[in-house]
Amino acid sequence: MTLQEWATNSQWFHKHPPDAGEIAALVGVVRRDLHDAEQDAVSFDCRFGCAYNAGLKLCAILLNAEGYRAKSGTGEHKHTVLALPYILGESWRDKATYLNACGSKRNAADYNFAGGVSEHEVTELIEFVKGFQPEVLAWLKTKHPDLLPPPKQAKG
Repeated sequence: MTLQEWATNSQWFHKHPPDAGEIAALVGVVRRDLHDAEQDAVSFDCRFGCAYNAGLKLCAILLNAEGYRAKSGTGEHKHTVLALPYILGESWRDKATYLNACGSKRNAADYNFAGGVSEHEVTELIEFVKGFQPEVLAWLKTKHPDLLPPPKQAKG
C-alpha cells in the first residue's frame, strides 16, 4: 500500500502542501530537542521526552515533504510515526513500532508517573534519533531537494 492509499483509506491525514520554511523550522526543533535530550542536569523522563519529540518531528518532516499532515485529535503522533514504512519503505516498520512505543512511554512519564524511564532507554532513543536524522536529510536531498534546509551556519 502506498502512503497516498493509506492516507485516503485511513482518514487520519489531510493534504498539506510541502513547505521548505516549515521543514527548516522542524529541523531546528530536532536539533534543539536532541541537544536538550543530552543534558545530564535534566531527569531521564524529560530527556526521553525531548528525544522522542525529535524523532516525531523527523517523521513529520517526511510526511510534510510528501504533502500530508496528520489530523489533530486522531492519534496525530501515532499516525505520523506509523507513516514511516509508507514513506521510507517496509524495512522501517520495526523502527516505526519502536518509536511509537517510545511515544507511549513518553506519555506515561508525562501524564501518569515520574521516574519511569531509565538512563539506558534515554541513551538508546537518543542514538536512534541521531541515526534517523541523517537518513531523513539524505532522503530529502534525494526525493525533495527543493525542501532541504540550508546548512547550519557555524557560530563565529
